[in-house]
Amino acid sequence: MRGEPIRVWGGREPDAACGLHWLAEQLRPLGLERLEITLVELPEWELRPDSTVVQYAGWGGVEPRRFQEMALRGTKLPTNYVRSLANRWKTLQQENATLRAVVNGKLVSAPDSLYDAWILRELDAQADEFVEAQLIGQVLGTYQFGLGDGWIALRIEQFIRDGRLTPVTEPEPDGPVYRRILRKTGR
Repeated sequence: MRGEPIRVWGGREPDAACGLHWLAEQLRPLGLERLEITLVELPEWELRPDSTVVQYAGWGGVEPRRFQEMALRGTKLPTNYVRSLANRWKTLQQENATLRAVVNGKLVSAPDSLYDAWILRELDAQADEFVEAQLIGQVLGTYQFGLGDGWIALRIEQFIRDGRLTPVTEPEPDGPVYRRILRKTGR
């Protein structure tokens, strides 16, 4: 007996990859062979009729009117593939890493410092004193890793604990912490 078909909207960014793997594990008790799962993957890019090339960083960048058309691009997932996703999720859970990333198209456990080289590259381009939000925006805009500002802000907090940066100002009491000004310490 089959239930309702399932449509999953996925992408290449870490959150979407984690969500797909997690969902596969959650569905396992229902009997994966009895499920019909269709994956609609976010295209990396598309050519519009006016010759404009659009690159997508996430589903939030897709105009709502386009979702019906994109739904038609879905691919039914074979049971063994869904099972492999569920198995991979179990492995990732056992590894219990702080960070998961998509490397060469595969979801992997990663060290906290995975993105530090790129953050530091953009930090080097900043003046001695700079607004933290500008650094975060530069990292996100330049590299488009598919992760949010929160992770970059956490790594900057680690740089402060490590003595690489010093806060010059404090953020507004109800404002985001990264509205403050930071100073490089020369380390």
